[in-house]
Amino acid sequence: MSWLTIVNTCFIILYVDKNALFTTSWYKSTGITLCMTIFTMAIVGNLLAFIGPILAALKKCFDRGCKTNSKENAKNTRQLTQFDYEEKQLGNEFGIEKGFGNMVLVIFVTFSFSAGMPILYLLACVYFLITYWVDKVILLKFSRKPPNYSI
Repeated sequence: MSWLTIVNTCFIILYVDKNALFTTSWYKSTGITLCMTIFTMAIVGNLLAFIGPILAALKKCFDRGCKTNSKENAKNTRQLTQFDYEEKQLGNEFGIEKGFGNMVLVIFVTFSFSAGMPILYLLACVYFLITYWVDKVILLKFSRKPPNYSI
């Protein structure tokens, strides 16, 4: 999936603007669009990552009648079995594969076009910094233990 995104972002831009490739007008029009795409991915993409954990937290709240997490309220659940209760309370698995395609895209676009647009290094750094902190918060606060990806 990441390769399709790379083709859509990089190679179609090169194909469409092949007459004025890497001229001053190309950097003013297409280069700015490319920079804004990476910046938008850094902000909007990471904000959208919080939707799942927020919905899971609301489901937990609704399950307990929107009361605090004290010991006496732990018994007040709408789940009938222990398995259903644990599924609701543990949270979702951390999906590392969801953001990996976007990370590959940012690296590829940055290394491909940064010779003419050094600002892409800064935008890539901002993207990875924001993604690091968002993934860290989601992993440690809202997700269950991730699966083992090593052998």
